[in-house]
Amino acid sequence: MLKFYVAGRVQIEGPAGVVTEHELPGRQGRLMLVRLLLARGPVTHETLADLLWGSDRPPSWTAVLSPLASRLRGALDTVGADGRKILMARQGAYELAPPSRWVDVEVATRALDRAQGHVDRSEWESAWADAAVATAVFRRPFLEDVDHAWAADLRGVYADGMVRALSCVAESWLQLGRWSQAEAAADEAIRLDPLREAAHRHRIRALAGAGNRARALRAYREMEERLVHELGVGPSAETERLFEDLLGVDDSA
Repeated sequence: MLKFYVAGRVQIEGPAGVVTEHELPGRQGRLMLVRLLLARGPVTHETLADLLWGSDRPPSWTAVLSPLASRLRGALDTVGADGRKILMARQGAYELAPPSRWVDVEVATRALDRAQGHVDRSEWESAWADAAVATAVFRRPFLEDVDHAWAADLRGVYADGMVRALSCVAESWLQLGRWSQAEAAADEAIRLDPLREAAHRHRIRALAGAGNRARALRAYREMEERLVHELGVGPSAETERLFEDLLGVDDSA
């Protein structure tokens, strides 16, 4: 099986060794590899050229793709794969299709799906374990130096996945009575998405569970102020019920 790491430093691992990001054929080779890998199907020359060069593509860009693909095949050969069979030229396209593969962001996405299923079934230890796998991957940057809509869209997907995974972590720790761990997960989610009420609810519950009622009340007021200031709306009914039920406060009084 070939292992591909695309979050953080791009890397290929195989039975014969490792090819690090610095050993790939430059920035263009790194981008071509990731684009082909995540496509799970053929990618046209035009699509690759748009990613690699945008509007500044060189006049002879079609002649550059072939040697770039050859160098990527060489990287695959280095780790013990047959690059020519794995990275295939199609009519006007390339396709990367290893017979078996492990890709970190795909592993993280599946782990997040499992974690959310465990939460639904109140399987808290299992939920935390799978969510921890997801956060370990989604916490790493994805092609931060790439100013392209495709990369930006995936960064958004993975950032959302990170917040959702932290929600699973926080809920698991709350249910297990690990208040400080739950608060830490909620705080990280809030830093990433300050307007996500679920993360604020986790923080309030963690503080209240630890007996810090004053801090929990302050956390609610800070969230309420932020929502009103930035969105022009107050907390949801679910958050208001938490405020009243968990903290024993009637906000209408």
